[in-house]
Amino acid sequence: MRTIKLLKIVCDNFKCFKHKEVELSDRTIVKGKNGVGKSTLYNALLFCLFDKDMNGNSATDIRPHDENGVDIDNIDISVSCTFEVDGREITLKKTQKQKWTKKRGSDSKTFEGNVNEFTVNDIPKSQKDYKAYIADNFCDEETFLSCTNAQSFFRLDTKKRRAKLLDLAGALTDEDVVATEETFKPLADMLKDGTVDELMTRSKGTIKRLNDTLKTLPARIDEQEKSKVDIDVAELELAKNAMKEKIAKIESEEADLSKRYEEYQKASDGVLEIKFEMSDLERKANESLVKRKQEIEKQICSKNVSLNSFKNTIFKTEFNLEGYKNDIASGEKEKNRLSEQWKSVKLETFDEFTAICPTCHRELPEEDVKRLVDDFEKSKAERLAKIEKEGNEVKADIDNAKANIPKVEAELKQQTAEKNRLEEDITALEKQLSDLPSEGDISDNTEYQQLAKQLEEKEAFLKKGNSAEETRNQLLSKKSDLQSQLEEINGQIAKAQRNVDIDERIGELQQEQRDTAQKIADEERTLDLLEQFNRAKMNMLTDKINGHFKMVKWKLFKSLLNGGTEDICRATVGGTDVESGLNDSDCLLAYIDILETFQKMNNLSIPLFLDRGESINSDRLPKTGCQLIVLSVSEDKGMMVVNE
Repeated sequence: MRTIKLLKIVCDNFKCFKHKEVELSDRTIVKGKNGVGKSTLYNALLFCLFDKDMNGNSATDIRPHDENGVDIDNIDISVSCTFEVDGREITLKKTQKQKWTKKRGSDSKTFEGNVNEFTVNDIPKSQKDYKAYIADNFCDEETFLSCTNAQSFFRLDTKKRRAKLLDLAGALTDEDVVATEETFKPLADMLKDGTVDELMTRSKGTIKRLNDTLKTLPARIDEQEKSKVDIDVAELELAKNAMKEKIAKIESEEADLSKRYEEYQKASDGVLEIKFEMSDLERKANESLVKRKQEIEKQICSKNVSLNSFKNTIFKTEFNLEGYKNDIASGEKEKNRLSEQWKSVKLETFDEFTAICPTCHRELPEEDVKRLVDDFEKSKAERLAKIEKEGNEVKADIDNAKANIPKVEAELKQQTAEKNRLEEDITALEKQLSDLPSEGDISDNTEYQQLAKQLEEKEAFLKKGNSAEETRNQLLSKKSDLQSQLEEINGQIAKAQRNVDIDERIGELQQEQRDTAQKIADEERTLDLLEQFNRAKMNMLTDKINGHFKMVKWKLFKSLLNGGTEDICRATVGGTDVESGLNDSDCLLAYIDILETFQKMNNLSIPLFLDRGESINSDRLPKTGCQLIVLSVSEDKGMMVVNE
């Protein structure tokens, strides 16, 4: 057995502790008012070992606060725990520091997260090595929590609670349970296929499937009964023979008409052949006419292409002519404007007032006046020269436009004449096309006239005679109706013959109904036996588990109204549930019983933390085989640590 005792805890800046040192013995009572830090000692231990709090969550809210409840930054948090492990003293220490970074261009620092440092007997360790050391020299996190604080166990779900308790029961095979009662022996081979839960699930599924099948059988039997028919087969046979005689008579009449039908069909086919030959002669006569029309249409198309080309050219020429005329008009207007501007500048004279100082209102020196006059004359001459230059350029543009107008007008006249000629040609060709006949003339074709005469004779023959086609179609329609009636009679006779088959099928369904009901009963008996077996096994397991506890008794299942069971995991003392209804004193004793048992199960002796210790008198606290640390609320000022 591994024995672990907590000898000392030292906290710096951990939650409410600025600095706190607590030494502990085999039995230590930690007393004080609420909020002085009793539970903080246990949280500090779990932070140092596993980075967790007493609720099993990650240890996050561990930084001390100022008077306004705001976290105090830039201080290190540390917890040091000294243990005696199998007689050897080990000190574990964990320090948490804040990482602050000053980014480029910023005057303030940014919090980047926490950094943890670890030591074992003052030897630095990486986080990985630190965790490995604890696992090797103490125990794993889940075991430690479940063996030091009962609430860790009760926070688990039912499945995990049961798993831990079933480890206490040790080996209990299905064969052991079968051997307890003679009625369980039929289950021996069945249990080789799966667990009790799996077999029960299979039985329930089989029962449901069989019940679903059983529900459908009455409707299926009723459907077969309804499909039976009550028919006089002898009467149907007489009607069948009469129908066959009528069909035979129609087939005889149809044969007589076939010969006449073939003659008239041959005559009709000859008419079609003559019409095909005449149509071919008409097609050949029309080919020449079509060819002539295509030639004229081709000429019209070519002329239209040329006409459109000349229209585009005339448009461009007219556009150019209009442009030259606009150039002359705008040029004359610009020339007149420049002439008026030149005259205005020419009349300008030096303003003598500019020779007076604007500040002191005295005449400027003679040399300054002379300079102003020279600048004025020079500016005037430059402006006159610029106007004269622009005027000459405008005159040149006007002369150029006047020179080009006669040439462009001559081109326009020639282009217009060619356009008119093309329009006349197109009109003449369109008249030729409209004068052509719509069809070719074959009135003087001897072969065509002979074919027309033959067609007239054959059509007269067909008109006088009776092709018998209409009569034949009437017979075929009547025959089809009689055959439909005959098929219906045959169907009725077949239905009557199927009554025997239907009776056999009804018998099969009724037998299936009886067999299915028997299978359901057999499967329900098996399910009931499995449920009895499961209850017996649970009772045996419960007895074995409860044998490990002094005062706590466990309920691992409860019976349901439908006869089944439901898996539960409830701790009781004297029949009262530990988690609800039990007084605080007995509840704490139950916690001690549970934790001591778990420690024995894991071959451990480790510190047992008992919260709400004020609920139990000290004389009721039992002697434990492990270190006991009781956290108790009292009216004492501050925190008092009493080592007994």
